[in-house]
Amino acid sequence: MTIDELTKFLNERANGMRCPVCDSSDWYVKTENGTVAATNLADGGLEERFKQVLRELIIEMGGTPPKDDEGEEQPIEILCSCILLRCNHCGHLEFFDRSFIEEQIHGKN
Repeated sequence: MTIDELTKFLNERANGMRCPVCDSSDWYVKTENGTVAATNLADGGLEERFKQVLRELIIEMGGTPPKDDEGEEQPIEILCSCILLRCNHCGHLEFFDRSFIEEQIHGKN
């Protein structure tokens, strides 16, 4: 997705986006070759532990981990493909589920 697509999506869904810390609307997002870059928040040895903690949290909150068409539990990838935004005024970070936003913009694959 392009930066323009992400900006349009966030403006439509969040009525613009202001930093909850300093109220600025000046954000930085990393791009690669003209597209919004994915950020892996759970790399290295922590990735599997983060996935397990997220799975446990989903169950604790009364949800069920995602399953594929055969009913097998799918790996939880939400922390591995995030869009990370940084406020250019105070440095506050926000992150979004890249897969969800891409599905909303481009439809399901």
